[in-house]
Amino acid sequence: GGQYISPLLIPNLKKVEIGFKKAMKNKKFLADLEEQLINHIGIVTPILRSKELEEIAGGEKKVGKIFLKRTDLHHDSSHKPVSAFSSVFFAKHILKAKKIITETKKDLINLVKSNYLIDIRTPSFLNIKLILNKKNNLVELKSRVTNLKSIEKIYVQNFNKDYTNLKIKYLGKLDKLISELEKEKIELKLINDQWVIKTF
Repeated sequence: GGQYISPLLIPNLKKVEIGFKKAMKNKKFLADLEEQLINHIGIVTPILRSKELEEIAGGEKKVGKIFLKRTDLHHDSSHKPVSAFSSVFFAKHILKAKKIITETKKDLINLVKSNYLIDIRTPSFLNIKLILNKKNNLVELKSRVTNLKSIEKIYVQNFNKDYTNLKIKYLGKLDKLISELEKEKIELKLINDQWVIKTF
């Protein structure tokens, strides 16, 4: 037993729990959800006999008839669309959510960090790309961040003549880190799902 979650999440999870119990008793909601899953997602897939597998396994007399539930005919052969659609449908119709935000895992992690939803004493890591030129180089970058409180360490992952991939170990809020870097004339931006850093 027990819940291994942040105390900040408990009020919202309680709403979800109450809403779920309400949804399970709501026949109209369940019927509407099933209709959407059948017609929109396509969860109904056939059960077909496989004589080929029966022969490989030793024949019908030995192993009986073999049937396959053809979930491979589902849109992407997984449970993910069903889970995602059901969650959004539940949020909209039961929790009455006015806005539903879908983000990538990376964006959510950065959102959590930037809003102090993690212990600020816990180190975080950020993969960044340093575009190399006369102004941008690793020696210059390291000299500027030496005294920054947020940055604990910079690791070089790999490099070539055009850029260097780095991993920054930092503490606290992401927006605080960005602000501290700006004071040292260092720009950190998210460009096409990649954090890019440069000096100016």
